[in-house]
Amino acid sequence: MFTENLRSWVKMLKEGEIFFAKDAYSDYFQDMDETTFYQLLARLYKNKLVGKLDKGLYYRPYSSDPSLEPSTEDIVKFFTNNNKNGMLVGGKMLLNLGIVEANSEPLIIYTNALEIKSVRKIKNITLKTVNIDFKNESNVRAIEMLELIEIIDNYENISYDMLYNFLVLYAHNYDQEALVNVIHAKSFKKRNIAVIYDILEHFKIKNNLCKLLNKASRYEKCNAIEKILENNL
Repeated sequence: MFTENLRSWVKMLKEGEIFFAKDAYSDYFQDMDETTFYQLLARLYKNKLVGKLDKGLYYRPYSSDPSLEPSTEDIVKFFTNNNKNGMLVGGKMLLNLGIVEANSEPLIIYTNALEIKSVRKIKNITLKTVNIDFKNESNVRAIEMLELIEIIDNYENISYDMLYNFLVLYAHNYDQEALVNVIHAKSFKKRNIAVIYDILEHFKIKNNLCKLLNKASRYEKCNAIEKILENNL
């Protein structure tokens, strides 16, 4: 009976739909012994009735080609949940913001969909656990700003107009509580905070970031942002 119940549930999923085994068990199969559930799931996988992307991560196979796996786009959608549970960072983030041109870098996702703090790799995607509310736009904006400071100087094909627009938007929507929450959720260098402080001061936005910085320290600048701040680009 349990085998048929699990098989029927999988058939109710869309072809290619991804699911965590732990979520499937807790949401639908708690009347079954957990060990039995995983044994049955392993049997379905052996019989190619479910596909497996990674440990504990499965999907319903495609009837047209059971060997076909969910696409990179499908995996991104699953872990970001339309930006409700995560977001793309790295070069893809800068590309989506229009700040750099196309690049072929591996994808990096910050997500709260993973159960524990970890780094996992699936295909060309690196997944990193960040325990914040991605539905909060201020949190997302803070991550974008901190990540941008981390990596922007690695790029040559920068659109300074788009970068300037991004800085203006961030400054005028500055939310210190969100910034502090993100810094606590994922450690960022004090240098990043110092760069944000310079941005806010440049645009005359009131803030208390100086309290998070050591007055005796000289923090490394972000060259791309400094070019805008010094020349009012």
